[in-house]
Amino acid sequence: QPLTMIFSAEEGRFAPNKFQELIEKGQRNLDVSFKTRSGEEIPMLLAGSAMRDDAKKLLAVVYAARDLREIRRLLAEAVAAAADKKKAEELRALNQQLKATEQQLKAANQQLGAKEQALRSKLTDLERFNRLMVGRELEMVKLKGEVNSLLEQAGRPAKYAPPDKI
Repeated sequence: QPLTMIFSAEEGRFAPNKFQELIEKGQRNLDVSFKTRSGEEIPMLLAGSAMRDDAKKLLAVVYAARDLREIRRLLAEAVAAAADKKKAEELRALNQQLKATEQQLKAANQQLGAKEQALRSKLTDLERFNRLMVGRELEMVKLKGEVNSLLEQAGRPAKYAPPDKI
């Protein structure tokens, strides 16, 4: 019977070499895939040992096979869990960065609030100063008008130009 009935086609081509190596070296573990009657390939660990007499003559070759499907499934789960753990750690680090950025933004917002308050206070002072200055200037125009009027009554020329000519 060809070895490809038991092993996958790929491994069936190399199986004779593997078995010959096993016989020559004595004991060996082979990672192979057995093929079921339905054609499913099952990963197996094939452990073999060549038994020899004192003259080193080959008496028998003993094999034990172990189904690796469960081990590989567990390994895949462990790799996935490690990847999930790494992602979780990355997310934690990003979350910490976001929290730090949030704190910085809050501090900057507080500083902006304080600066806005100071600007509003200065604006209020400037508005009050402006009202005083405009009121004073209006009073000055009124006084200049009175001076001009008095000078006119005294028959003298006006000292100040009218406000619409300034």
